[in-house]
Amino acid sequence: MPSDVKSSSLIRSRVSVSTARNELWTSWIAVVVLFVLSRVPAIIGFLAAQRAEGVPASLVAAQQRWDGWWYLYLAEFGYPSDLNLPDRPSYGPWGFFPTWPMIIRVVSRVLHVDHAVAGLVVASLFGVALALVLRRFAARFVGDRTALVVVALFLFFPGAVVLSLPYTEAAFLFFAVAALDALVRERWVIASLAVFGACCIRSTGVAVLAAVVVQLVIVGRRWWMSEPRRAVPWLAALPLAAGAVGFALSFGYAYVRTGRPLIWLEAQRQWNQTLDFGVELISRFGGAIVGTEPDRINYLVMLASLVLFVVLVALGIRFWRVLPWPVIAYAVVLLGSVFLYSNVGPRPRMLLSIVPLFVLVGLAVTTWRPRIIVPIVLVAFAALSGYYAFTIMYTPFHVTA
Repeated sequence: MPSDVKSSSLIRSRVSVSTARNELWTSWIAVVVLFVLSRVPAIIGFLAAQRAEGVPASLVAAQQRWDGWWYLYLAEFGYPSDLNLPDRPSYGPWGFFPTWPMIIRVVSRVLHVDHAVAGLVVASLFGVALALVLRRFAARFVGDRTALVVVALFLFFPGAVVLSLPYTEAAFLFFAVAALDALVRERWVIASLAVFGACCIRSTGVAVLAAVVVQLVIVGRRWWMSEPRRAVPWLAALPLAAGAVGFALSFGYAYVRTGRPLIWLEAQRQWNQTLDFGVELISRFGGAIVGTEPDRINYLVMLASLVLFVVLVALGIRFWRVLPWPVIAYAVVLLGSVFLYSNVGPRPRMLLSIVPLFVLVGLAVTTWRPRIIVPIVLVAFAALSGYYAFTIMYTPFHVTA
């Protein structure tokens, strides 16, 4: 090949690499900007609720609401040696896995800040990381441009207000989405690390394990059908082992602390986490509608979330074939955890965890007049986010985050 042709080819290659790198940086910056903008409705809602109650407006003080209080308490004082705290006989701390409060504690000590500040910092950092990995994950199925729409829909969805609270969603979903992305790409070491992280953070790591099992079956079947037979893909089993170790560490910590490795299951019963296929939930919805439910506003908010969820499913369900089976398995298990356990219910933050749904909705809103539909949907989500943030922070409403 003549030298001038080689030089021309080399220049084109370098230009191509440089262009790809610039596009990647641009997309990353766009994702970070989306994350920052999506925090505005949540913060306005938090502060407006505090103002309505006549208490000083403080984002740091807002970190103490609902499960945030538990995580910050555990970060500061650790777990008790029994099921309950002395002054809280009905609900106890053992319903929460220890990794997240430990992370908050470490950050608090390293930065020399209050645990509430540390919780906000960690949730925000994981939130940005989650948005970035979600863009990469979605781009595999819908392309780079639509992937940004998926990220925007996810971040402005009402349930995403918890990404500004010391809840586990930011960390868990970062590991879960990273695990799904690595699994479908068959990057077994990365998948193992991400699966391990998800299973250390919260019990819904079982949904990630479901995806692991389905992917393992796919790989095993492909190996069995190959001619000639290839080497056994042992690395494909590594994510399953990593998830098992993640759960084992949490149960092992409980054993060391209390002598009762299954205290997590006792705590689930204590928090009324029973599998009743949604029977109680339907009853409470009915009571909320007719006005007989004591916790009426809470269940009306959940009912409104259910309606929104049905609308989103109706929009995106026709595109379900773009998702691989491991991703679908993850979504199905999480759907079960939301709708089969009455005490969980379709709260916005629970629906947020069904990440594949946003990929499908992203496709739906970009197939017809996206310049009109996408802004309308995002503005609607932003308005709902602000109102939802208000309801979970305004104490008289008693709406569970």
